[in-house]
Amino acid sequence: MALKKVRLLAGGSQYGIFDHWQRALKSGFEANGVEADVLSIFQEAVLPPDDDVVSLGFNLIRHWEAPLVEQKRHVVWGVDNPAYCYPFFQEHLKKPNVEQSTLLGFVDRTRCRLADEVLGFSGARFLPHGASAPFCSAEDWGARPLDTVFFGSLGSLEESEQKLLKAAASLSSSAVGLMQAMIRDFTFESSVPSDFIFWEILKKNLSAPVEPLRRIFMFLFVPLDRYLRIRHRIRFLSALKDTPIHIFGNGEWDQVELHGDSAVHEPLDHVQVCETMQRSKIVINNGPVFPEGSHERVFDALHSGCAVLSTPSLYFTEEFGDGSGVFICPAGEEAGMSAQIADCLGVDRREEIRAGQTRVCRAHTMTVRSRQILQMIERRWGLQMEKEFVCAE
Repeated sequence: MALKKVRLLAGGSQYGIFDHWQRALKSGFEANGVEADVLSIFQEAVLPPDDDVVSLGFNLIRHWEAPLVEQKRHVVWGVDNPAYCYPFFQEHLKKPNVEQSTLLGFVDRTRCRLADEVLGFSGARFLPHGASAPFCSAEDWGARPLDTVFFGSLGSLEESEQKLLKAAASLSSSAVGLMQAMIRDFTFESSVPSDFIFWEILKKNLSAPVEPLRRIFMFLFVPLDRYLRIRHRIRFLSALKDTPIHIFGNGEWDQVELHGDSAVHEPLDHVQVCETMQRSKIVINNGPVFPEGSHERVFDALHSGCAVLSTPSLYFTEEFGDGSGVFICPAGEEAGMSAQIADCLGVDRREEIRAGQTRVCRAHTMTVRSRQILQMIERRWGLQMEKEFVCAE
């Protein structure tokens, strides 16, 4: 049977990025010969099941309580940790046929393993982010006005700790002690991700069956993850105190020790981020929660003609070797980032960035991701494409 249509489910996201991705995916599906449209979850919910139609939503964007939902084939593209999708694992997955009618993909390989080994969903697929920024030549790289930029937000470390400990206290004093131990002992220098470490700690210290442990894990890991990411971002950016940077995003930036010539700007929507990248030389990627996966800003930055300084990712190391415009700061060596930036800015990097751009164009655009999604759909449900693959944009 041929795949007739992909329905992209509209939903809100910070900085409008999901809307941007949906438009890029729609173009990608259509370039690969499959009709696609974008509609609200309520519009999709009243449509009858159709064997040759598949819906797609980021995270849990879908009307999961709608009638006949278990009879409709659906792709979940999980851009957050599986623990943030706790309603799916705690409620929706228990409905008849939901697991068979759902294809689950995550942007980091470790999250696929977490869904399988901890949360009980077998067959989650690795589905990395992709570039949706317009292509921009690196020819003007040396003349761009912004040397080093960072896009992102920053919450209050104190408030995040309070929320974490309050959540733990609602369970037990033992849970509070476990959270305090994670706060004290965990760093992203560990070779084991924080979610797996936390799961093992729960199994070791709490005598409970698997299902209650899973509920506790998902309830506590979300505030724990937020705390650990905020703390790491503060330490990471403070290590750049000797380098002027431009920060674009909401946050309590007085928690960060910044260079006197650094500037904090208002947050930008995704289109404005892409436009700003075209005026920048280096984009900083702070993504310690992607040890074997991706963040779209790396692909978008290269596509926009920027170099990238990133936290470590085995996936980025595999995809972008030396001379590709991607510079990795090893975990625990953040003090050397200012020297890395100075070294990057001190040499003409256009050829290296072009090499990275070539790799993105061939393997990491949303057109390529749309093709990979179609291949996953074919393997899962036997729905085939009628047109040859469009390799690049």
